[in-house]
Amino acid sequence: MQLQGTVGNKGYAKGLAKIVGQEADLDKVASGDILVLEQGNAAIIKVAGKISGIITDHGGLTSHAALISREHDIPCIVGTQTATRDIKDGQLVELNAETGIINF
Repeated sequence: MQLQGTVGNKGYAKGLAKIVGQEADLDKVASGDILVLEQGNAAIIKVAGKISGIITDHGGLTSHAALISREHDIPCIVGTQTATRDIKDGQLVELNAETGIINF
């Protein structure tokens, strides 16, 4: 399947998706994972050093997810609308933040 969104920070990442619904879910995030959440918040900073990408349902270029991704140089696609519903936890995801396309 494929989704498209707005590029929050350019780059490319491939890794396992970790669906994060609440801050406690950040504990399951491992090195190289791609964070998938409804919308970003400041809590993302806790795992910014180990994730390889960020995907959100909502948000734009000035959202928390996009700002944090630029600060930490993490590929990021925001505003997909349905990523948390379409992507399964633990699924292999390819995030092309040059084109705004996610393959899974």
